[in-house]
Amino acid sequence: MGVQKYNKGRKVEGHWILGMIDVETKELRIAVCRNNCRSAETMLPWIEDWVEKGSIIRTDCWAAYNKLKEKGYIHETVNHSKEFVTAGGVHTNLIESSWRPLKTHFRDIKIPSVCSDCKQKFSAAKEETKEMEGDSEKQRDEKMRTRTKLYADIRREKKDCKHCEELEVAFGFKIIEYLWRRETKKHGIDPFERILSAIRHVEERHRETPIIYQQEDRHGDDGTGEGSTRGS
Repeated sequence: MGVQKYNKGRKVEGHWILGMIDVETKELRIAVCRNNCRSAETMLPWIEDWVEKGSIIRTDCWAAYNKLKEKGYIHETVNHSKEFVTAGGVHTNLIESSWRPLKTHFRDIKIPSVCSDCKQKFSAAKEETKEMEGDSEKQRDEKMRTRTKLYADIRREKKDCKHCEELEVAFGFKIIEYLWRRETKKHGIDPFERILSAIRHVEERHRETPIIYQQEDRHGDDGTGEGSTRGS
């Protein structure tokens, strides 16, 4: 969310997420990419967990999806840099349209993907490699290579940043809330009744859990033993 699309336009800071939607049931699944990593190693396990082998999967041409056929799926693609619907009717319009309400939901919920300290490091790297009037093409290329290296170093450090990790967790909880609200609205369920139902479910599970009593020895200051019974 809030990222540069098709490598065009102004790049905006945000969270990378993987979204999948069933064309028949309209069931939506969303996963937050840890450290904004969008590699095949990150995303293919999610797809294998959520999508039955032999299913038709339609995606854009992001390289991470290239091994879907090897994983046992029928993979159809559309190159968004050229078209949005192929001559054969392949498109990703359903998942693309699902992003609009999601972005609306998060419009007033500002959870950055980078903490203030890491953001300052990115800003410093950008300022250090800023193009100046009169720079030659060689100088501009050198500054761009330097900036790319600096950014890569900061991203590696960011993987161990606890503050950035906390932001990702907070964003993940908001995604869960969004999906919950989406399902209640889709099925015409009163959110308050849904909450009460969840509370009743927890209470029932709690009643079904056996209480285990165990003897516990406690010793007083005078050395005498005192037995107590504790339930758990």
